[in-house]
Amino acid sequence: GSAEATVHSRVVRINAQSFIGSGVTDVGIRQHIRQANVIWAQAGLEIEERAVNTSVPPAGLIDLHHVDVTSPNQSSLQEQRLIGRQPGGPTRSAVLTDLNVFYVKRIGEDRQGEELVGLSYAQKFPRVQRTIALVPSLMNENSLSHEMGHQLLIDWGDEHFDHSSPPKPWPITNVMIAGIDLDKTQVENILANTANHPFIIFEP
Repeated sequence: GSAEATVHSRVVRINAQSFIGSGVTDVGIRQHIRQANVIWAQAGLEIEERAVNTSVPPAGLIDLHHVDVTSPNQSSLQEQRLIGRQPGGPTRSAVLTDLNVFYVKRIGEDRQGEELVGLSYAQKFPRVQRTIALVPSLMNENSLSHEMGHQLLIDWGDEHFDHSSPPKPWPITNVMIAGIDLDKTQVENILANTANHPFIIFEP
C-alpha cells in the first residue's frame, strides 16, 4: 500500500490592535494582512488573522515617543509598556507565537529626523518581543509586510541591505524597501530558520 504524505502549512498569525484615534478601520487592517499573505507566500508562509481589535483605549500610548537606543531598558516608557516590559500597556496575545501589531497615531522620528511609518522591535531588541507598531496616516498597504520582514529574517544584519560585499540596499521593488518582491536569499533565510523560528508554526 501507499502512504499519503501529510502536508503542513507554515503559518504566521497576527494579533492586530489599534488605539482609538489612530485612524485605521478593521477593513484597512484586514487589507494589510491580506497583502502580507500575498507577499510572504513567496517564502511559503500563510499569514492569518488571530484577532482584529480597533477599540483599544489610547492610555497614553497612541504617541510612542520613540527613542533610538540599543537596549529596551533605555527606550521610552510608552515603548516599554507597548512591548510588555512595563505594566500599563495593552493586552497582548496569550499565544506566544503570535505577532502583536499595534496601530498608533505617532511613533516618533528616526536618526535623520524623519517621521517613522512603522517600527519592528526585532530591529533593536530580542525577537521575543514580537511587536510591530504602525502609523496609519503614513503607511501604505505594504508597510505591515515590511515590518514583518524585520521579524521573519533571522540573524540577517540590517534587513534593508543585501548580503553582497559590501552590502547594497535592496531595489525599491523589494519588500524591505517599499515593494512586494522577495529575493532568493531572503526566502532561503526563512526556509533555513523555519524549524526553530519564534512564531512560524506548522499546521497539518
